[in-house]
Amino acid sequence: MIKHSSITLMLLLVATSVLADSSFRDRMRDLNLESELLQNFLLNSNKVVEVDSKNYPELDRIVSALSKKANIKKPMTFVITRKHPVFFAKVNAGAVGDKEKSAIFVGSWVLDKITTEELEGIVAHEITHIAKDHTTPLFTRALAARAAVFGLAGFVDYLVKAKTKNNYAALLAAASTFIIGEIITSLLKAKYSRDCEREADFGAIDLTDHAGLIGGLTKLDEVCDRYLPYSSVEQKAWLNRIFADHPLTENRLEYIKKYRATKADEEQKALVSTVA
Repeated sequence: MIKHSSITLMLLLVATSVLADSSFRDRMRDLNLESELLQNFLLNSNKVVEVDSKNYPELDRIVSALSKKANIKKPMTFVITRKHPVFFAKVNAGAVGDKEKSAIFVGSWVLDKITTEELEGIVAHEITHIAKDHTTPLFTRALAARAAVFGLAGFVDYLVKAKTKNNYAALLAAASTFIIGEIITSLLKAKYSRDCEREADFGAIDLTDHAGLIGGLTKLDEVCDRYLPYSSVEQKAWLNRIFADHPLTENRLEYIKKYRATKADEEQKALVSTVA
């Protein structure tokens, strides 16, 4: 009893500390950031280029301006070049870190195929992820959930074994608990990620005050439809949608347009009331 309860308690304490300890959270941020830098830059330095005012002046200017507007420290910025073997890395952008330490990765296709306003919209989306601290909580909550699921499965194993004296039944019960726990945590993680994407979309509109993000997302979706038609169709299946970490592009475009329209109406009403 001491063995099983101690292991369960230890895992549950780990899960609690992950969510509560700010110093642990900062270490996880640094670990997550270093992992991305290692994978995308340090091990692929011939395929990924760090941005500065000389090699990518427009992108550097956009990142500097939007970072200042969002009140965050300017992120390290990298361009994933055409030599990079991962297709989605070339036609996408991503961010990791928080206001104090962060990095942004932009695919070369993004730079080549979209307008300045569209690039601003996409970068503003990533800047909002950083400003709202989306990436580190996703990482730490996943770690906490995994620890909790392991702890719960171990506890179920002990209870069933103590009651039935049947090792097979205990193993089956523990495995079932683990699988159900993994499904539930995956669903919650996906829901949290989609909510973050929605918030980042709105934040991009607030930072840029134009429709560049709409055009950028449309073009990114078009290239995926062209080169990955099967995957694009599969994304719309209901099972894939509930486990997806991003909303469907068509849904994103719809709520972004509504948000812009609502924001324009509010600004117009505020202007009228000021004049009156």
